[in-house]
Amino acid sequence: MMDPGAQPVEGKGGDEGIDTFIGDFDGNCIVFQHKYFVSTLSQSQRRQITKSLDTALKGKRQVHTWVLMLAKDLTPAEIRWFGRLQAAYPSTKLEWWGKTKLQDLLGKHPEVARDYQPKPTVVVVMVSSGLTVQTEDAANIASALRQAVGTNPPEEVLLAAAKDLKNRAVVKILIWGPGPSGGDIYQKRLELRKKLQQLGHTVHFSEDVCTTDLLTRTGLNLSVAELIQAVHYDYIVCFMASPGSIGEVHDFARVKKIAAKMMICVDNRHREGYSGKGVLHIFEGYNGKLDWFEYPTDIRDCHLASRVIEQIHKVAEMKQWEISVGRVTS
Repeated sequence: MMDPGAQPVEGKGGDEGIDTFIGDFDGNCIVFQHKYFVSTLSQSQRRQITKSLDTALKGKRQVHTWVLMLAKDLTPAEIRWFGRLQAAYPSTKLEWWGKTKLQDLLGKHPEVARDYQPKPTVVVVMVSSGLTVQTEDAANIASALRQAVGTNPPEEVLLAAAKDLKNRAVVKILIWGPGPSGGDIYQKRLELRKKLQQLGHTVHFSEDVCTTDLLTRTGLNLSVAELIQAVHYDYIVCFMASPGSIGEVHDFARVKKIAAKMMICVDNRHREGYSGKGVLHIFEGYNGKLDWFEYPTDIRDCHLASRVIEQIHKVAEMKQWEISVGRVTS
């Protein structure tokens, strides 16, 4: 409590309608009543609150302020009900502290939350590059989740899980395509990288990683270096609109493991060409994502970028599923 004189009451055997008080227990005091109601107050719950108030006011006790503490904010109908309750007890000031006020107080006094929160039972949870969950004690995870579901509102459990999954389901993306001489398609490549990074994903251009200096120091062939990159990223987007990006497609679109995590964007005017009739057919057979765009409309009006972002959303959701399944089967 904010007041150092606040004293809790042990409820075993009856607490006389008082959970915490400030002042003289049998005389002039402020009373706090704690109720863990998280949904719209039922008639039964309203009667419980009124009964607690009646009990606290019995005898010679002078309760000048009575505070109802709830794990929820009141609805308009509940605020009116509380106003009627105040009118029925004019000699005592009635207040209510809801979820918003309590969260604000905990934010100002984080030591209170630390003191009363149980220590986590999960020691380590890690996700490997293969999306397999590894843990020191899988039983502890299952036990902790069961306890959380039993003691917290279901929506809070889901929100906590969603936040954790979002952090773990960041997609590592390579974007292949034309360089600065590529005009509006290169600009679209830059724009897409920025938008995906704003969504929280990790995005790189191969040329920013496989630099001439790095290739010289490692002695790697450029194709080998890009192959190593492609294997270790979650997803690859290729704007097939330059000699280099065409070469990347012909090198890697026939590698099944890579094709399955790749989206190739090709100008619809080239549909009947050598690549369109050859390697891109094989690519689709390996479940690669092929997007034929209309130039310049799809570039200018951001239709292509929207389709790429939608595909990355699907990849992130797939990653969430893989992580969740890993947790269940660990």
